Amino acid sequence: HIAMIINNTNNNNNNNSDVLFEIEFISGVNQRTIRNRVGMLQCAHRANLLPLEEYRALRPILDSESSNNVKFNITEVLTNADVQIPDPEHRHGSKQDLELYYSEELWRKGKSLNRDRAVLACTFAHLMAMRKCVEGDDANFDVILEDNVRMCRDFVACAGRIALRRKRDVADLMYFGWLGSIKNLNWVIHTHSKKSEFEHSDTFSFPTIADYGDACTRAAGVGGTALWGAYAYHINKAAYEAIISALRNDVGGLLWKGKRMRAYVAKPIDKIMPRRVMAAGLKVRVVKQPVIFRAPMLTSRIHTQWDAEFCKSTDLQLKSIYGAADNDWDDVWLTDEEHCVVKYQRENGEW
Repeated sequence: HIAMIINNTNNNNNNNSDVLFEIEFISGVNQRTIRNRVGMLQCAHRANLLPLEEYRALRPILDSESSNNVKFNITEVLTNADVQIPDPEHRHGSKQDLELYYSEELWRKGKSLNRDRAVLACTFAHLMAMRKCVEGDDANFDVILEDNVRMCRDFVACAGRIALRRKRDVADLMYFGWLGSIKNLNWVIHTHSKKSEFEHSDTFSFPTIADYGDACTRAAGVGGTALWGAYAYHINKAAYEAIISALRNDVGGLLWKGKRMRAYVAKPIDKIMPRRVMAAGLKVRVVKQPVIFRAPMLTSRIHTQWDAEFCKSTDLQLKSIYGAADNDWDDVWLTDEEHCVVKYQRENGEW
């Protein structure tokens, strides 16, 4: 999972033909890296989650060349370094959780991950990309992309739309690409985004459970998380800090386990982001006309069982929002192999 920071820049004449993409690649996180406590804590630090005092005490071990082969007691190291357990008044979790150092709680819960280790690795990668984008000289970026996306063929127009929408509608978190189940997408496209409050805007508010409204909507199968994906978005420093602050005080915001579950499960980043940002009272918006799309039948490292459904949703999105005659898969930049995938679907009716 590689996050890309894209800055699009205009010259002083604001001529759209001179729009450029400045791309910076940020290395992702291999799920194997977080199988041991050293890798887990190193990635958590890079994601800006570990308390600074804990990291300073653990750093000699984490930075050691032979650290991956070293087994150590996290609590013992931190106690010997006179590091205080984070104030329980601001933390969330059970009584037992609040008696642990953040690093210890994260490792105890994270080590039992199985298939969901890839989900946590993806979350770490996004948090690292966000940190890069809001700190220092990189704060003036336009969009974070995953490496599974494709743009409209007209790159200049695509860059122009991103710049224009950011200028017209200032949001703390803005999505330039989004998906959902077929039923939810139909509701978002034809009902939610058509509300009178969004009539004169190029964006709409991120839909929540409260927006589903009447029983007829719920009876039609609309529900759950309305929109999926974190493959194309812009986030500002306030929204980023809201996410980090919440996760620093609640390991359960990353990893959770139900009463009858044997192992912990990682929460996907596309569920963490909007919930944490909105909980902080900040603004989350979604562009009505997405300019970034998920590549067709690109094998997912996390949920391959949904690859075909992603394609069906994107197909619906292209036809419903742009109209098949105006913007179909032919108007999205694809590799030769992906063109063959689309051709197969058109000829056989399935992905």
